[in-house]
Amino acid sequence: MAAETTVEGSAGLPRRLLRPFVVEAVGTPAGPALAAALEGVMGGELSAREWVEVAAAWKKVESYAAAGRLTAVARVDRAMSAGASSAPGRDDPVRPAADELAPALRIAPRTASHLVAFTRRLDGLPAAWDALGEGRLDHAQVRILDQVTQDLPAAARAAVETAALRWAGRRTPQQLRADLAAKAMEVDPSHAAVACERGVTERDASFRRSPLSGCGRLVTDTALIPGTAAWLAVNTAAKNARKAGRRPDGTVEDRTLAQLRADIVTALLTGQGDPLGGHVPTPEELSRLAEVHVVVAADTLAGRDDLPAHIPGIGPVDADTARELATRAGWRRLVADPESGALQHIGEVVPAPGPQRPEDVSAVRQVVADPRWAHLFDVPVRPSYLDDGTGYRPSARLRRFVVTRDGGCIGPACFHPAVGGQLDHTINHGSRDDDGRLGRTTDGNLGSECDRVHNSKTHGGWLLRQLSPGLFEWTSPTGRVYLRRARPLVPGWRHRDDSKRERPPPKAD
Repeated sequence: MAAETTVEGSAGLPRRLLRPFVVEAVGTPAGPALAAALEGVMGGELSAREWVEVAAAWKKVESYAAAGRLTAVARVDRAMSAGASSAPGRDDPVRPAADELAPALRIAPRTASHLVAFTRRLDGLPAAWDALGEGRLDHAQVRILDQVTQDLPAAARAAVETAALRWAGRRTPQQLRADLAAKAMEVDPSHAAVACERGVTERDASFRRSPLSGCGRLVTDTALIPGTAAWLAVNTAAKNARKAGRRPDGTVEDRTLAQLRADIVTALLTGQGDPLGGHVPTPEELSRLAEVHVVVAADTLAGRDDLPAHIPGIGPVDADTARELATRAGWRRLVADPESGALQHIGEVVPAPGPQRPEDVSAVRQVVADPRWAHLFDVPVRPSYLDDGTGYRPSARLRRFVVTRDGGCIGPACFHPAVGGQLDHTINHGSRDDDGRLGRTTDGNLGSECDRVHNSKTHGGWLLRQLSPGLFEWTSPTGRVYLRRARPLVPGWRHRDDSKRERPPPKAD
């Protein structure tokens, strides 16, 4: 399943924590008036919560300024294109404007060319351009929207643009990228599959400057599934080494997780170095650490639909690739609510249906029709796990259910995959919350968290409630409220708009 990460705004309840003059300042529409209003409060003695609101409002000013700069770049392009030369080497249509802008903006000529080309593509995303100027989208989000939609037909591009405007206020850039990529696959599956194939043909590795002194940065663009497997293998091996605490020679393992990852990659590629106490992991050892979960709808598997598959916490996979993988991997049945797409049941892994490699959808249909796999498509009549909630540690089946349901860390702005993280009791096990609810080990009191988010909840003053299984409400130390909930198992199911969910009236101060 893929975890929808919904960073919810804080309208209503948190405003009572702000003084009226701050509410007025941060509520000013994006533009010069907003900048002036914010300047007016910058010298005041504000609370931490009020400074957070001011910082968020300044981001709207940044978006307004970015829209103005892009508009100016487009105007330069328009003016310079009118008198463009046809001399040798001057056939690139964006070259005249790029050459003029590069020294003025103090950017490289190639970067300037990309900037001018970007403004040309934004002509096809007029609503996004307007939203940038109004502070409803930021520059990074518009860049992502452009990357996802630049090769889509007009109708599909408009559909993805509409989704971006609806989701942007509740997504980090990483979250928005995954959701928009899934939306693009949903509205135009065939084109998205072609785009994925084209992207894979352009895969590359490069060595770049690093912001860290004495280091270089090895960057690879590789196909999503093997790339995910490679990352999981390296990251899991590094985590295992950290947990062990000592190297095989008995010395203390004092390297950080980041250092271990870098050392493992270097050792694997060069056959030299000391990644894990003198032992370089073999491909067979790493393969055991690189289990990749791909969630695909049964209708897609059977060729009746082309909803994209999904790697939880990573991103979408086109339907053709998912079907191609189907007969070479073990299967686990996941059953979703037909209305919301939320996980209801998780089964056990069964072996790969067959060694054959399907060349088309018909081969997968033969697998689906095989009576050996019929139970995978039955409606479940038993629960996914048998935990009674009294024990502290969840059973393997309950853990698997929650990790699959969440897909990623349930922190308000996190995108780490749930696999490899930890399960946390929303209400401490055996304790009661302010409403008298007892903390038990159940799916409605567990959530997947990375180490950083778990630390913030335990020691950082963040409060967490699980309103219903898989729907989490975070309250920051300054009083901002965020919702985060699991999204449909497979992209394409309806999204519920949590921003419209009714809240109880705030208690009096």
